[in-house]
Amino acid sequence: SFIRGLVARLRIDQTLRVFWTYMIPLAVGVLLATKLFLMLPWY
Repeated sequence: SFIRGLVARLRIDQTLRVFWTYMIPLAVGVLLATKLFLMLPWY
């Protein structure tokens, strides 16, 4: 029971680490791209 809970927590931690590693840079990149896109002169 204890080991199973530990394994589940490790799996959740791995998933969260992957999430933070890939989703945050992606979100930052999208925000920066949007900001640059809006800053472009449209004339």
